[in-house]
Amino acid sequence: MASTTFRFAGESGEGVISAGEIACLALSDIGFNVFTFESYPAEIKGGHCWYQVRSSDDELASAGVGVDLLCAFNQEAIDLHAKVVSPGGVIVYDPGQVTVPPTRTDVRLLAIPFDELVKTQVQSAKSKNVFAVATVAALSGIPAAEVKKTMQKKYKGKKAELLALNDKAIDAAYAHIVTNNIPPLTTMKIGHHAEERTLINGNDAIALGALAAGCDFFAGYPITPASSILEGLSVEMPKLGHVCMQAEDEMSSLAHCLGASYAGKKSATATSGPGFSLMQELLGLASTAELPVVIINCMRGGPSTGLPTKPEQSDLNEMVYGSHGEASRIVMAPAGVRDSIIQTVWAFNLAEKYQVPVIIATDHSLSNRTENIILPSLKGTPIVRRKLATEADLVDYKRYKFTPDGVSPQAIPGMVGGTHTAEGLEHNEYGNPNYTGSNHEAMIKKRLHKIDDAWKYPAALETFGDQNPDVLVVTWGSTKGPVKEAVLAALQEGKKVGYVVPKILNPLPETGFLDLIQKAPQVIVAEMNHTGQLEGLLRKRVTRDFIRLNKVHGTPLTWLEIKEKIDGALAGKIKATATHSSLKQEMTA
Repeated sequence: MASTTFRFAGESGEGVISAGEIACLALSDIGFNVFTFESYPAEIKGGHCWYQVRSSDDELASAGVGVDLLCAFNQEAIDLHAKVVSPGGVIVYDPGQVTVPPTRTDVRLLAIPFDELVKTQVQSAKSKNVFAVATVAALSGIPAAEVKKTMQKKYKGKKAELLALNDKAIDAAYAHIVTNNIPPLTTMKIGHHAEERTLINGNDAIALGALAAGCDFFAGYPITPASSILEGLSVEMPKLGHVCMQAEDEMSSLAHCLGASYAGKKSATATSGPGFSLMQELLGLASTAELPVVIINCMRGGPSTGLPTKPEQSDLNEMVYGSHGEASRIVMAPAGVRDSIIQTVWAFNLAEKYQVPVIIATDHSLSNRTENIILPSLKGTPIVRRKLATEADLVDYKRYKFTPDGVSPQAIPGMVGGTHTAEGLEHNEYGNPNYTGSNHEAMIKKRLHKIDDAWKYPAALETFGDQNPDVLVVTWGSTKGPVKEAVLAALQEGKKVGYVVPKILNPLPETGFLDLIQKAPQVIVAEMNHTGQLEGLLRKRVTRDFIRLNKVHGTPLTWLEIKEKIDGALAGKIKATATHSSLKQEMTA
């Protein structure tokens, strides 16, 4: 697949992230598919940050491998990123900020004094990021007029003075390239998408899915990287007559949601690892009181405060097993930006259908990743509302009535005859406290087994590649993208390879998933954690050993890392091992 990858890197506060966002928008505007990754420090001010945007005429599934053009704002950017530029690529840097230029001879080096030029030509030091983006665009053969149109779109509604300053910075950048006879490195074609596309990131896609599903109530507390879900819904939900509020902390956020759910409202909250840990007691209450609620967990590196601004998939065990006792819940994992819309709609549907908490597992890379997607059609997708008590139910109302499917009719406050106790203590069908062993066992079975068939919803599984592969790759969440590109590369070489991605992790799909894993000659499990948490779930359900591929570097797995694992398995150089022995080998290495 032909693609071009740009990376902007420098000090937080210099406009590095904004530069990347402008480049992403510009590339999308002129007709390219885009895929981004961003990394920034946990500190409020200062520290190294970078933004990468990959562009192509083809569909993109990952951030790719290597960089074609690096725009370095300072020395640290050179020190950290010059090594990842592909041979034949370009490094643009500011000689006023870079005292030790890169020594590579297989790339083209361009020294352009950003700081000096914006001061002398633009009279605005704050225009450095716009000047840098315009320089990259000029070197890529993109006309200045296209960059100006993008800037007008991004800063629509801003003061005229700012818009004029942006135009001035763009003109100055292009003039510098022409005056110094610097030829374009390439000429990116200008076209348009065959189908209408929407530029959107993962968190905004989840927010859109929540609105489409009919979310009535949202409560949240700011935490990286989940905050933008709260911010986005706080703008849109009031327009629809729904409630979105910021609570005083994560625990009260979920408590508010359970109160809204008790009142019959579709409710949701969003958080990250530390906040999710604080919600565990209330997660148990939601299970025992059988209240539908959606909890979005935007995972980041842990434990504790950990890596607040880096991606990881290390909360899976907590999402599946968290909370004391045996509390029922459904865990889902979108595998891309577009999929985040689809899975969020189904998360609300499953919460309502089974009257349980549903956890959506996303992560920092997917939360902040921007893609220009074709919005999914939800035509034919049901919008489910919970089973409400009928007049017959209310004659002798049992809130926790034993039913064939385990789901009991809920009475909304105000229903005549619907009085009941919503009890966190173990209770009988009426909600009255009951501690007998027989009742407790019956209620545990009711709550746990009612979700047994939740995996049967239409969007629960994705398979791709050879139907009888020699090597099957299993993954979840955002890691699906690089896995897909690795499998595509292997298929193009004539290798019998495939992948399978469950979008629901508790309960795991059975038909088409567990049976496929059981019969494949070799199975690689790829995930962004150290202990192999999905692999651990699989070992409880199938009798076999796996090849582990784990990464906890604060960056996603790349398709090349996965492809190398596939090739090693096919060549017999990598063998499946038992979990404990493989972990011991890693610790010894």
